[in-house]
Amino acid sequence: MKKLFTLFVSLWVAMASLFAANMTGGEVFYLTPHTTWNSDNARYAIYFFNNSTGKNTWASMTKVEGETNLWQGTAPSGNWANLIFCRMNPGTTNNSWDNNVYWGGQTQDLTFDGTKNWFTVDSKKDAWNKPAGSWSTYTPPTPDPEPEPDPTPDPEPEPDPTPDPEPDPDPVPDPTPDPEPANQITLTFVNAESWENVYVHAWDGTATGTAWPGQKLTASGEKINGYDTYLFTFDEGAYAKCLFNCGGENPDGCKTADQSIDITKPYFSKGEWYANAADIPAQVADVWTVVGAKGLFATEWDFSNKAYDMSESGAGVFTLVVEDVALDATAYEYKFIQNRSWSGAQYPQQDNYSVTVSEAGTYTVTYTLDVNAGQGSCQLEKASTPDPEPDPTPDPEPEPDPTPDPEPEPDPTPDPEPEPDPTPDPEPEPDPTPDPEPDPDPVPDPDNTITFTVQVPEGTVECWIAGTPGWAFIQMEEVEDEENLFTVTVENTVLDGAQWKYASGKDWQYAEVIEGNGNRTEAGDPYDVVTAWQKLYDPDFEPIDPYYAIRGLNGDASWTGSGDIKLEENADGSEWSALGFTVAEGESFKVIYIDENEDASGWYGGIEEGCEVGQTFDKDGNIVLPAGTYDLYFKSESKLMWISKVDTPTDAEEAIAEIIYAVDGTIIAPAPFAIIDLSGKDVTNANGSLQGTYIVKTLNSATKISVK
Repeated sequence: MKKLFTLFVSLWVAMASLFAANMTGGEVFYLTPHTTWNSDNARYAIYFFNNSTGKNTWASMTKVEGETNLWQGTAPSGNWANLIFCRMNPGTTNNSWDNNVYWGGQTQDLTFDGTKNWFTVDSKKDAWNKPAGSWSTYTPPTPDPEPEPDPTPDPEPEPDPTPDPEPDPDPVPDPTPDPEPANQITLTFVNAESWENVYVHAWDGTATGTAWPGQKLTASGEKINGYDTYLFTFDEGAYAKCLFNCGGENPDGCKTADQSIDITKPYFSKGEWYANAADIPAQVADVWTVVGAKGLFATEWDFSNKAYDMSESGAGVFTLVVEDVALDATAYEYKFIQNRSWSGAQYPQQDNYSVTVSEAGTYTVTYTLDVNAGQGSCQLEKASTPDPEPDPTPDPEPEPDPTPDPEPEPDPTPDPEPEPDPTPDPEPEPDPTPDPEPDPDPVPDPDNTITFTVQVPEGTVECWIAGTPGWAFIQMEEVEDEENLFTVTVENTVLDGAQWKYASGKDWQYAEVIEGNGNRTEAGDPYDVVTAWQKLYDPDFEPIDPYYAIRGLNGDASWTGSGDIKLEENADGSEWSALGFTVAEGESFKVIYIDENEDASGWYGGIEEGCEVGQTFDKDGNIVLPAGTYDLYFKSESKLMWISKVDTPTDAEEAIAEIIYAVDGTIIAPAPFAIIDLSGKDVTNANGSLQGTYIVKTLNSATKISVK
């Protein structure tokens, strides 16, 4: 039955290919998205790929002039079998699956029949990811015709009575003249950031974009203003955009912003392009700027405002004092940015600092950054209410009375002593109606107070809310006698125009899942409902030791991590290995990095040059191998792997292998034998102090063994 099913699938694929044509460079494709895709000012790109060659690339799309909902994109040079139209993040120009997944929209894998070049996405509102659609043919409008020729042509010029003699013919005409050589462009990167490695990622031109993190550059040996320089040379027009980064495990943490290439300014230093090396300022001192939430700052997270630049108050110590800042009683986040660019250094590097205002009022805010210690701080001093100014014009002295009052006459008869009251006044009756309790001070303004209530998924331990203004996290309380229901009342908040979001922990990695990664703007009835968390916070979680693993084998479910094959680390951490793992027909995989939070924070599919195991790559860059058993060695520095196929041993070889083992740095094997390390060096004399992976050669076999 399995063979019949396989035959059916093969026939179906073969029939589908009869109606598909490979795409080559220059073919123009058109897309009409549905209105849901067009929200958030989304842009579009096309992903071209060919599984048979393992190659893939992206092409950005632009809106067709004069059309309201029609986009066009051109296939880059190459031979492509399939394409996918993708909805992209409008805040970036770099095309990648990260940008597509974030904005959540793509078509299915599509083929081109050679004529129909216009794909219209299904207009159903719920047709979001991989919706249906239809192909048709789009013909660009015909340009205006050429102007009519002049009906009265100019008269023929008089012939020259003495014609010039015929020039000598070319004695040997060149049957195939050489094409004009492409103009070479060289960009110079000035490594003012002192990165250990420099990469350039380039795209959006006639050439296929580089694979992230890009091409590694080599120092030129020349210095500008004391900094090493790195050169990137390419054919003019091959790339229109680029960015520089440091590579490594986290290239996103040390990269420049996306740059438009201007061949008239080929020198790049500290975020700026220059026409000549002499134009680059000589080691300009770093500028440190404070940015943060609105309220604490005039514009939130805006490093272009020079009013928030700091002054150096000591060696590596910078300060800024901002007076008369009106603050609400809430928490505000802030951080320090180098040279007004996200590509420069930041403190803190990952999260933000936070300062809490306990009482609303006007404050003097003092920021301090110690670059040497890598620490920043913020001090608040509430402005005191000044004493009233003295009256500059004192009251005039009273005029003296010209006629003094006469002295009073003495009373000749003093008043008699009063008789004592024989009956004292009765005690006053108590007030039967006491005064009501005074109202608590202050009384919150109900118009500026909102109570948020939310139902959360099963298993949620904590719930937090953050929103405008400031986006500071506020912990919510669990509603008594109600399961999975949390509430909090927030003062000084107006619902109209507010935005908010829930999280299972005090960090954005625990935020709720919202389509399009947006924010809430309307309250639910009777309360808000969270359907899923990006990650569920566990207060009892303890960080793990990071490691590398193979992910993707053992079925589709293993892409979630259920089938990970953990790699073993060698002594110095430079190499990780998985020996004797099995690949089934049709399976693909990558090596992933699992960080201390048990999150997959790096995906790698690079193969070392010279490795020949017949691997190919699918459209997502995953490694595809023929079914069999393999050994894999992963280099943690280069992020490349070496894969070798393990031949199925004979019964005799298995018997020999069973008596080859290692203990306490010593390999035990039937004599005579030799121990060879992976570089090919004979290390038999070091037996007894071995650690790592080796090949043990006996008279009849060669066996790979790991020694710990």
